[in-house]
Amino acid sequence: MTRVIDLFAFVLVAVLVLLPAPGINIYPAIAAERADLDHLSELEDALFRAQTQEPPKPEVERVALAVELARSYLTVGRPEWALATLHPYLREGNFHAYQVAATAYADRLQPQEALRTAEAGLTACDSAGPRCAEVTRIRLSYLAEMMRRLVAAGVDPYKDPLKARQLVREALHNTHPSARKP
Repeated sequence: MTRVIDLFAFVLVAVLVLLPAPGINIYPAIAAERADLDHLSELEDALFRAQTQEPPKPEVERVALAVELARSYLTVGRPEWALATLHPYLREGNFHAYQVAATAYADRLQPQEALRTAEAGLTACDSAGPRCAEVTRIRLSYLAEMMRRLVAAGVDPYKDPLKARQLVREALHNTHPSARKP
């Protein structure tokens, strides 16, 4: 009987010693301040309710919520989530959605997509007429021009990511509104 207990103890120790250490590390999807996380959850909830409630909210309101949520995703460093949020609304021709999507593509170092989206935003802005603010038109134009330069310079984000990131950061820095008050 003691030999069975000894054998069982030996097998148990061998299993514990020979098992590999757990290799899964779990991290939060978004590392941000609590206020930012609360704001994101409120926007996600508002967009979900706007899309699913009966009767559905007007398209303009849903697009505005999606654009605000996408901007918040960009703020916390999730451009791919911003693009996923805006994807259904890019067909609508909303110039705000195109502006945020072009910024997200640029942030992901996809200058061709950013250029294509910024140009589509300029087209939507032109067709919107006076509803498109001059500031939005200027930001879209500037972003398109900077992405044209990046594409024309032949900077491949896969081969030279540091230079591409630097050029994109310079372009995006100048398209964000200044936090300073005059």
